[in-house]
Amino acid sequence: MDVQKLREDFPALSVNRGGGPPIYFDSACVTLRPRQVIDKVIEYYEQYPGCHGRTTHYFGRRTTEEYVTARKKVQRYIGARKPEEVVFTKNTTEGINIVARGVSFRPGEEILSSEMEHTSNLTPWQIVSAEKGVKRRFFPYRKDLTFDMPSMKRSGWSMCITSRTSRGWSIPSVRFARWHMITALSWLWTERRPQATRR
Repeated sequence: MDVQKLREDFPALSVNRGGGPPIYFDSACVTLRPRQVIDKVIEYYEQYPGCHGRTTHYFGRRTTEEYVTARKKVQRYIGARKPEEVVFTKNTTEGINIVARGVSFRPGEEILSSEMEHTSNLTPWQIVSAEKGVKRRFFPYRKDLTFDMPSMKRSGWSMCITSRTSRGWSIPSVRFARWHMITALSWLWTERRPQATRR
C-alpha cells in the first residue's frame, strides 16, 4: 500500500502547516473527503442537482442512475449478494443507530465490544441493553492501548468470523453468531484493529 499516494487523494492533507503536512486523527468528528468525492459532489451540483427516485426530469433520472451505479459498486466492493443490501446513511453514527434500533434483539443475546468505543458506538448499545434485555460484554485492552487478542478470542471474537447465525441477519457483509459491534479502526488510536470479513 502506497501511503503517500493515498495522502495525495486528500487535498486537506497537502497543505503544509507548521513546517509539514498535517496528521489528522479526528475522523470521528469530520472525515476528510478525497478529491474523487469532492469532484463528484461538485459534478452533482453543477450538472444534475435533482432528487433520486422521485422525479422524471433529466436531473432526477441522472441522479438515480448515479445512485444505482454507486450502490452496485459498493455491493461488489463489500461482497454483498445484491445492491438492495447496501444502505446509504448520512454517517456512521446514524448507521449504527439504525442497526441498533432495527434489529429484533431477543433477551439473552449478547453484544460484544471493546472498552475503547467512541460514544456513537457505545450509547446505542447501552440503550438496546436497557430496553431489550440484551447482555453487553467487553474485551479489555492492554496498557499500551492495543487490544488483548487472546482475551478477544476467549470472549468469542473468533465466532464472528467463523460462525453463521441461524437467524440469517447480517451487518455490512459480516454474518454473526452473536452481535458484535466494534469499529475497524478505534476512534483515536492509530493501530489497525481486527475486522471480520464475510465467509
